[in-house]
Amino acid sequence: MQIKTLDDYRDALKYAVQREEDAVQFYQRMSEKVHQPDPKALLKRLAIEENAHKEMLVKFSSEVTSPPGGSFTPPAYSFGQVEEKDFTIEKIFQLAIELEEESLNFYARFLVYFFKTGHEEIFRKIFETKVKLLFNDIA
Repeated sequence: MQIKTLDDYRDALKYAVQREEDAVQFYQRMSEKVHQPDPKALLKRLAIEENAHKEMLVKFSSEVTSPPGGSFTPPAYSFGQVEEKDFTIEKIFQLAIELEEESLNFYARFLVYFFKTGHEEIFRKIFETKVKLLFNDIA
């Protein structure tokens, strides 16, 4: 889902928090559908990671001292459009890969948006965590 351009950094951060909350809910729902211990544990861990990202963003929202100028245009976003019927473990993790790839694009844009504000580190940290999860754990 492509949304409109956000003119205020606070709206962009609220959107990022909502994305992370949607991801938490997605991984929690998927973990309830899986009964094999290892995939279930990974999905639960992904939900925990996404919740940690959400908490980081909420905290960061109140600490911005040098906001970026201009507007932020989020990339496509699918967490809210997931059809949850007849999922196999393979389909769940294929979807997780696709959704995390979207998140990488999203946080790469945030890195650019907050470039030279002194606040790039939070987005770099989230981006690097997602890369690690995607390439070391999910894929």
